[in-house]
Amino acid sequence: VDRRGLTGLFKVSLAGAVIVAGPWLVSIIGITTIQRLFIGRMDELPGAFMAVVIYSYAFSLLIGGGFHYIFTRIISDYLYVKDENAAFCYLLKALIPAALISLVLGIPAVLTLSPPLSHLWVFRAGALLLFLAVNLLWLIMLFISVLTWYLRILLSYIIGMAAALGLIYLLAGTYGTGGAVLGFALGHLVICLILLFLCFQSFTPEYRETMKGAFRKYFKKYMFLFFTGSLYYLSIWVDKMVNWIFHGTPVAGTFLAVYEPYDITVYFANLSMVPGLIYFVISTETDFYILLRKFLLSLGKGRFTDIQRRKYRLISRANRGIREQCIFQGLITTGLILAAPRLQIALLGGIVSLSVMGITLAAVFFHLTCLTLVNFLFYLEMYRRAFYATLTFAVVNTVVSLLSSLSSVTTLAGLGYLAGGIAGSAVAFIAFRASIRKMDRLVFTGLRY
Repeated sequence: VDRRGLTGLFKVSLAGAVIVAGPWLVSIIGITTIQRLFIGRMDELPGAFMAVVIYSYAFSLLIGGGFHYIFTRIISDYLYVKDENAAFCYLLKALIPAALISLVLGIPAVLTLSPPLSHLWVFRAGALLLFLAVNLLWLIMLFISVLTWYLRILLSYIIGMAAALGLIYLLAGTYGTGGAVLGFALGHLVICLILLFLCFQSFTPEYRETMKGAFRKYFKKYMFLFFTGSLYYLSIWVDKMVNWIFHGTPVAGTFLAVYEPYDITVYFANLSMVPGLIYFVISTETDFYILLRKFLLSLGKGRFTDIQRRKYRLISRANRGIREQCIFQGLITTGLILAAPRLQIALLGGIVSLSVMGITLAAVFFHLTCLTLVNFLFYLEMYRRAFYATLTFAVVNTVVSLLSSLSSVTTLAGLGYLAGGIAGSAVAFIAFRASIRKMDRLVFTGLRY
């Protein structure tokens, strides 16, 4: 960011895009290519492919979200003291229970899947393998992200998705939809193996403490961080699940259901968050971190007037950063809402409602706002207050989604997501303002609310 000029701005924007959305965009391109080019090779129940992909990602996050937050905290602390080998060892230990839990939960689930496919066992094997690979991939991604190996992550995803496309082409021709699911799962495993290979090339695992001992210690200290992680993913998936239950189209022979008009809308609307996330990474968060660090360093050696000056400068810059990010993302959201009639036809095939599209785009705006404020609360170690914000998001989203679904008005899909985002953002903003104004007192007293 300090490299001024157009070259510096271009480099930092490109880096921000890779950090925020590189693997995400590669995955989207891969899935879109599969749907456009290989749908004809899935001659039996093609909708089962996307259903398995969606449910694998959704439930891997719902089940593991809290563990991911504690895992990241542990890895970050190891890296802070320059003990990368111990951090890598902890990753390897964490992969074992993650794999076991995936199999324990996944095997009964896939055995209930009995879609009318000629190669049912291939479909079940692919679904189980995909769920396993996704759960392992989250942990490996978190470890390497903390190491800031963003370009390596991006290249690994490109290779893995390319492998997935090739395997789907080969397997779907023989095994149909089941082969496509298996090929996609194997592509994810390729990404896992490449990233692990890169880790083994750089580190030698060194034992420090047991997996169970470290997790118990950190869970006791960061309990609200764990619950915040779990609730965050619930808050952004619950409206989708409610719509699957009330309005979804079941996949024959399975408990899976999808609601395409809303699923596709959310899929598109979430892409609108990418510019705002890039802005957050390269501007809002960066400025906040620099000023927060200067303020914390001044606590040990600065005069009272210097401490207060740095605190109020931090408060002012944080408020300005949040405001500017909201304006930036707001302009993008407004532009997309105005362009919705054309985008609905050009990109979404005209199968989604304009009202649902507008509601969902607005919901994504408040989702990003809430996410930004919760991250700032993490910086201040106000984990309990971050938990209250995500709890509000989840509860309001659930209640409003249920009420709107019970009304049978399908044009209200996404209303719960929007209401939850607004409520969560409001609680997070109030908590952040209260925390940052008393930050010096909180640091000296050791209080954590």
